Amino acid sequence: MPGRKVLCASTGLLDHGGRDGRPILLLHGLMGRGRTWRRQIPWLRHYGRVFTFDAAFHQGAAAVGLPGPEELSTERFVGDVAEILTWIDRGPAVLIGHSMGGLHAWCTAAAYPELVAALVVEDMAPDFRGRTTGTWQPWFASWPERFAGESEAQALFGPVAGRYFYEAFDDGRLHGRIDVWTRLAEEWGGRDFWTPWEA
Repeated sequence: MPGRKVLCASTGLLDHGGRDGRPILLLHGLMGRGRTWRRQIPWLRHYGRVFTFDAAFHQGAAAVGLPGPEELSTERFVGDVAEILTWIDRGPAVLIGHSMGGLHAWCTAAAYPELVAALVVEDMAPDFRGRTTGTWQPWFASWPERFAGESEAQALFGPVAGRYFYEAFDDGRLHGRIDVWTRLAEEWGGRDFWTPWEA
């Protein structure tokens, strides 16, 4: 994408440029990636300096071993967002989050209000208790090892989600591990995120 500058290769943190003023940090959803925001970046540049990154465990499928619970906790991801905002060092940011990214934006604003100027979340809920990924497992198992192209992803996920997921993949292959992503989502099913927000 023209105009972007790599700030940290290990997280895929990119500075996409834009107007001087408030930084805008885009947080992707589960199984997404920073690059899945590419259609929104051009018009968001009119409102501030736009940044994207790949959340932990969404940066490639090469990692071995299963991370411990503390590594998969929402608090760990919130710490990552706070660290990125501190590193960018452009003042309080507008956080825009989709799904998992919306949850992490919500919790970052609650834990570090001094780092957040505004919050936009979509496709998330602060209380997922009782919802688990158990019913997703057979569906995950049906996925091919590599999607031949975007049309195959759209056939499985639908036109919008298929495009979203395929853009995140590495040459048609998953950019993370299903078992890790499942455990991330499992944590949400046992927690109420209204409490930290209200605190």
